[in-house]
Amino acid sequence: MTIRPAIKTDLPAMVTLIEAYRRRLQTWRPVFWNKAGTSDELSMLWFGHLMNQDNVLTLISEQGGKADGFLIASLIDAPPVYDISGKACMIDDYALETDALWASVGRDLLSEAKAWARQKGAVQVIVVSPTDHADKNSFMVNEGLTETTKWWTDNL
Repeated sequence: MTIRPAIKTDLPAMVTLIEAYRRRLQTWRPVFWNKAGTSDELSMLWFGHLMNQDNVLTLISEQGGKADGFLIASLIDAPPVYDISGKACMIDDYALETDALWASVGRDLLSEAKAWARQKGAVQVIVVSPTDHADKNSFMVNEGLTETTKWWTDNL
């Protein structure tokens, strides 16, 4: 397995992984996670944009020349009403080919992102994970992360 910074030619593989993940999200919460018809095109543009930002790290994992996971980390400021004594590293887009890879690929991606964030002066990592993604959430607990917030939704 190789973990490295993602480059433009990795975008199709990253979008393939996130689109598969979005299809799965839809099965858990069809209204909240309703995938847009052009989400693949929008993701290609958005991920490409993020790759050019100084405060963003895009990582990809490859095995045998095939992408099996990726992560996008952004350095952010805490809201001004909180004083966390530094930046936070927000990880939102973080997808793997299968849940069986959380203990290996997931761990290596997260470890690289945390090392980068520490080097950049971040004092905490924030990883977004859907309530229904039990395997990812168990992995987060095993990695020492704690659940901090939940969003509650209802159809209107």
